[in-house]
Amino acid sequence: MIVMSMLQGYKKIAEKLGVIKKLRKQALPAQVKILQAHGKRHPAMSMMVHNPTAHLRSMSVSGLKHHITALEGNCSDCVEKEDLVSRLLQEATEKHKLGTY
Repeated sequence: MIVMSMLQGYKKIAEKLGVIKKLRKQALPAQVKILQAHGKRHPAMSMMVHNPTAHLRSMSVSGLKHHITALEGNCSDCVEKEDLVSRLLQEATEKHKLGTY
């Protein structure tokens, strides 16, 4: 408990001094390089980012239903696969989790 209080105190001091912002600014170039390298190693991710609908259309019906359920969505009224794709996009967008699908 004492350690948590001390860490919170240090965090507040660091925020006041702008240390967090400085660290973020310094880390940004390295983070960009890491993400670019990751993208080169996994080219399929580009399709997911630039055209999520096409990526979702390539998934199985059971996979789409699984992800809708994981987002606590309801797909009982979805008749066609395209309905499931639309519902998953809707659920992920509304719950701000589009990047995970």
